Amino acid sequence: MQKIKYQEAVSIGLLYLGYSLLVLCSVNDIFFWDTVQLGAKQGHFFYNSSLRLWLLPDEIDSGHIPIFGAYLASVWTIFGKSLMVSHMAMLPFVIGIVYNVVALSKVVFSKSFYIIAATILLAEPTLTAQCSLISPDVILMFAFLGIVRHILIEKSNIVTIFFALILSSISMRGTMMLAGVGVWQLYRWYQQRSGSQQKFYLLVKIYGLPFIVVLLYMVYHYAAKGWIGHHPDSPWAPSFEKASFAEMGKNIIVYGWRLVDFGKWPVVILAIFFFIKKSKVKTNFLPLIMIVGVIMSFSFIGYKGLQGHRYLLPLFLMIFIYVLLHLEGMNTYWKLRLSGLIFISLLSGHLWQYPSTISQGWDSSLAYKPYPKLWMHMLSYTQSQNIHINKIGSAFPNVNSVRDLTLQNIEGQFDSIDVESNDYILTSNIYNDIKEDVYFQIKSRYTIEKVWQKDGIDLTLWKKKNN
Repeated sequence: MQKIKYQEAVSIGLLYLGYSLLVLCSVNDIFFWDTVQLGAKQGHFFYNSSLRLWLLPDEIDSGHIPIFGAYLASVWTIFGKSLMVSHMAMLPFVIGIVYNVVALSKVVFSKSFYIIAATILLAEPTLTAQCSLISPDVILMFAFLGIVRHILIEKSNIVTIFFALILSSISMRGTMMLAGVGVWQLYRWYQQRSGSQQKFYLLVKIYGLPFIVVLLYMVYHYAAKGWIGHHPDSPWAPSFEKASFAEMGKNIIVYGWRLVDFGKWPVVILAIFFFIKKSKVKTNFLPLIMIVGVIMSFSFIGYKGLQGHRYLLPLFLMIFIYVLLHLEGMNTYWKLRLSGLIFISLLSGHLWQYPSTISQGWDSSLAYKPYPKLWMHMLSYTQSQNIHINKIGSAFPNVNSVRDLTLQNIEGQFDSIDVESNDYILTSNIYNDIKEDVYFQIKSRYTIEKVWQKDGIDLTLWKKKNN
């Protein structure tokens, strides 16, 4: 018995160690993908306004409570503004995710299987990648996993309310997830035939404060600005345009692609198999999967540009739990082999790289990891050659100021690509927005100044030809 407890402790310790090292190995990485706007830009606004103002300028206002930017600004105020401090600010929530995954697995799975289940859940590539970034989705997943666990163990203390408040405040997607969790809780009570006045008070206790906080902020925001969520002139307004019927069909295909991408295909195949087979394994997670899946579908399928992997993270993990519950009921031979297949496939997901003609979710696996160091080499080179950043055209996520990418007080901002006016252009296979015809024009009008490459990631600095 003592030996089993020791092995259990070592296994859990390795999970904490692995995710802690992931953060520690990323402390010099620049802000990346959507974290530039959601983290650096919003954080800088609060940092420079001494945390006094809660309404952001329209060009960086995502419409929801900007709690993540305010959190980063608070940490910078206390410990100093740097990439290291920003990444370390994520560490408590990363550790919290590991804790909630392990604790949730203990509740859901048997003692002999919960560590295997927790390990597979924490191997999900998009979750791993987000935990290496300065990302609000780390906090979202920390709160989501926490409140799901508390509902399963029927706990409604101050910690439950804390999870609900954080989940609803971190983003509109978090608010939607909290609403989904509330519907799931009602469904569980309906199944148990346990409706009562006491249950009603419990709902008010858990969801009342988050609902009031979000509602008051939205009313305040609308009264001050006249819009909620997005406005026509926002940089991401095209993403919120309603999808046409044809585009909705395409988004459905992308939805399926996201579910199997980066090594998740065995999980999805098994989930479909168990669902069709109508297994006798009882699970509370199928209703939650359906609720979360439907909620996510409205935005994912109904709008033009809301198809990121990270948007589906809660759904990914709930599908994983559903499949693992069925694997747990199998004989040892199949249980271990299928679990091993899933784990190896998930690890392989970090090696997946698509051809440059196919857009890839670079913030959704660790395949992006060489990019930050290559980018810093590029910055050093341009400084040594006296090439001003303002003269360089580039693409998302690089069309930002050096200050917002690095938190260093270096002047300059990358321009959008314009082959007529840019003296230099910086391209990368990371930049999904550069179209083939633009690449053709770059190759015909520019010469290669410098190339940086590592592990399938490249950065190329082009210099305009002398006419």
